[in-house]
Amino acid sequence: MAKVVATSLNRQFGYCKLVAAMFTGIVQELGLVRSVRPSVLTIEIPGAFRDRIELGGSIAINGVCLSARELLSNAFVADLSKETTSRTTLGSLRPGQHVNFVFDILAKYVERMIRFVHSD
Repeated sequence: MAKVVATSLNRQFGYCKLVAAMFTGIVQELGLVRSVRPSVLTIEIPGAFRDRIELGGSIAINGVCLSARELLSNAFVADLSKETTSRTTLGSLRPGQHVNFVFDILAKYVERMIRFVHSD
């Protein structure tokens, strides 16, 4: 399922920007909740998957799409709205709990293309 996150058209400069995220729904890895504050969640990223998360990029945690607002050496930070915490299981997370990661499949293919281009 593809979901368009945001679009913008800048007629003055003549370009169109499309930002999208696509998830398969297949759990790819487990992460570990490092900290939970009232509106902020920090989750450790398995090392092999660190390159799949970009600042502002999307990642599904326990089936909930979040945006990485800060990247640490082995973790990412995401904001949690009151709506998200009240309507999903993310509101009951505690440090030390494992969560399911589903990475943006578009990021996977971009990573693969970059490796291919730089393999020469």
